[in-house]
Amino acid sequence: MTDTAAHSSPRPFEPPLTTQGKYCPSCHSVYVTPEAEANFCAKDGAQLLIDQRIFGGKYVLGEPLGYGHMSEVYIATQAGIGRKVALKLLRSEHETSPEMRKRFEREAQIASSLDHPNAVTIFDSGHTSDGQSYIAMELLSGETLDRVIQREAPMPITRALELIIPAVRALAAAHSRKIIHRDVKPENIFVAHKPLSVGAEEVVKVLDFGIARVLGRKTRVTSTQTALGTPHYMAPETLQGEEATTQSDVYAIGVILTEMLTGKLPWGESSRSDVSTAMARLVSPPNRLTELLPGAQFPEDLQPALDQFLSQTLDNRPVDCAVALQILLQLGQAAGGVAALALAASSISVPPLSSGRQAVTAPSSRETAPDLDAVSVSHDRMTRPMRSATAVMNSPRAQGSMSHSRWLPVALVAGLSMAGLWLLKTRILRPLKEPAVATATPTAPVEPPALFVPDSPLVSEPQPSGALAAPTKPEEPALVRPSDKKEPDNKPRRRTKRTKEKPSGLPNLLYPLDTKGY
Repeated sequence: MTDTAAHSSPRPFEPPLTTQGKYCPSCHSVYVTPEAEANFCAKDGAQLLIDQRIFGGKYVLGEPLGYGHMSEVYIATQAGIGRKVALKLLRSEHETSPEMRKRFEREAQIASSLDHPNAVTIFDSGHTSDGQSYIAMELLSGETLDRVIQREAPMPITRALELIIPAVRALAAAHSRKIIHRDVKPENIFVAHKPLSVGAEEVVKVLDFGIARVLGRKTRVTSTQTALGTPHYMAPETLQGEEATTQSDVYAIGVILTEMLTGKLPWGESSRSDVSTAMARLVSPPNRLTELLPGAQFPEDLQPALDQFLSQTLDNRPVDCAVALQILLQLGQAAGGVAALALAASSISVPPLSSGRQAVTAPSSRETAPDLDAVSVSHDRMTRPMRSATAVMNSPRAQGSMSHSRWLPVALVAGLSMAGLWLLKTRILRPLKEPAVATATPTAPVEPPALFVPDSPLVSEPQPSGALAAPTKPEEPALVRPSDKKEPDNKPRRRTKRTKEKPSGLPNLLYPLDTKGY
């Protein structure tokens, strides 16, 4: 968030140039002269907060958070959206220094290009109309790692790895973009507390890329032979005025880890000691953990790992924080820490040292010995980063996991395809058995037999008693064709009285009745 920490004794400095105005807490609008004469917001009618310090026309300045040699940090509210930010301002005495202005601008560019969850987020940067430089970044609630060390050190290995591994992740991402921090120290590592529905979680953030540099750029802000950084956490080569490299950041991680585990720096002094004590690392090797904290128990692989991080020669030191991260993950897996085990999914081989000693590796039941040919590294420092990065992918275990992960989707797709074909064949394409429905076969109509019709009308005779009358089929009405219709005549019809005649005699039937069985 900043390059500063809270100090017990106040340090006088000139406040930034601001404008008196008013602020609407509802729509987050700001009003300056002449609009500041109103007492209510013109947008929503809310009452305005008076006597507000408006910086650059878009930030409402709040309380100061801290200060440093180069900048000051304030709590501010971004106008228009109401977002709380940490507003970092270049001190007024440095506004006329081209070197300081370039360094401040470079910090904004480098930090904004590093999009990582463990690096501070930059929202805005630029200059005001009166020439003041500023950087608006996320406002974090928590404390620096320096305060955590003062309160908890010496801390267990699992706790130390939980705090240091996220910071190394952010530095590894920076090294992949050829960015060197050059001032890695506990004051520039922030342990933020983000509230959850139940409790809060710790999120580690790397701060202050103010003196960071990008490898390969020809522009130089700092003059040659100038040592930048905090001496207690600087590598021996940078103390002697040499150019800082990615291995300089790895050295600082080793110093911080030793301080977290023992409460002391590797040479027995504390971070509050005089700067002259830091020069001891140029002539003497660091103390062992058991010497710094007698009676304490440490994992057997921890001391060799720290010896690599704190090596005075670059050949024995990890080339960047990506390699250092793998070593720390293996230590976490060996220590059995819950957080470290969640970060380390598998054991990854680490390049051997030039002295012939193998780097720290976590025990694995699948491998008996690492493939040194696959992870061998040349001593040429120009080619070591690339080979160190590819060593992980060339290990047999990594290739085996890649082959398994490559065939797993193929097998899954094949199984789903077979299941889909079986379902299509058995449930969709199979015709459903419909119930059989009896349908009458169309046949030609049967002509009824011709009946004998006598000349005289038939007279029905009552059947004998005890005999059943044969059922008779009702006569169907004759169809009348349009041509058969007769023209109605206008003659009056003669109405005759119909009389029922008594039957006489038996009718001449076509089929005589059989009455013998009745």
